[in-house]
Amino acid sequence: MNDAPTKGYERDVGSHTTIRVIGHSNLKSILSNPRNLLVGSYRETSDHVIIAWLYKTNIYKDFAYKTVLNFSQVYKDINFYIHTTEMMRSNNERFLNETGITRNQARTWLTTGWHAMLLAIEICSDITVFGMVDDEYCTKNPNSTIPYHYYNNGGKVRLECEYYMKSEHRLHGGHLFVTEKYIFGRWAQKYGIRFKYPGWKRKTYNNTFIDTPFMKLYREKKGNLSTEGLAGFSDNETKTVYTVNSFVSEEETIRDNFMVIGRGR
Repeated sequence: MNDAPTKGYERDVGSHTTIRVIGHSNLKSILSNPRNLLVGSYRETSDHVIIAWLYKTNIYKDFAYKTVLNFSQVYKDINFYIHTTEMMRSNNERFLNETGITRNQARTWLTTGWHAMLLAIEICSDITVFGMVDDEYCTKNPNSTIPYHYYNNGGKVRLECEYYMKSEHRLHGGHLFVTEKYIFGRWAQKYGIRFKYPGWKRKTYNNTFIDTPFMKLYREKKGNLSTEGLAGFSDNETKTVYTVNSFVSEEETIRDNFMVIGRGR
């Protein structure tokens, strides 16, 4: 995801990236690094690059769209995709269905991991996620010194749990990492997703109630939420909201969810 490298970390993450998912708001900061892995002499090739819109934006005026459009003309060995407007809307609806509040009410924007997880659910028959802690880890280990990223940890290191909990204990912006992980736990129960290094302990994730620091704080300050419709994915919903199986076939259309910016040779 984003600017995560493989070079130098092959033992843990492998030697090749088939699909790279980049949050649109991250692209400018990634490219500002002269040693970034998307362009230039440090480039690491991915077969497919997907730009996910982390919040609502005007696609055609956005820096990410214009940049990827240019990249598609230069890097002919890569397939470039971006979410459609309908896909952005579906992501917001998914958050509402899972939490009972809108993304705007939560004053949050969805993580790149959220988009990557949903993509994996749709195109993979078997999913194992490495290096992701569960929703309870940081509450139980508030003094954890594990870094937020496995790379670029020179100088002052951003700590994972410190960063997660800072956003989780306020009502005015930031990623809701812990709340998203609770939802990932729900999806894991339905789709058999496995987590390794660290493994996630077995527990039942409630489909109508989320007991994370942010959701507790929100209920305390804003009142109780309606639980109507909070049941994760439904069978018919999966087809209409996130049908991206066509991504794996060159001959099937993906226009309902992705705009194809450039096809690799």
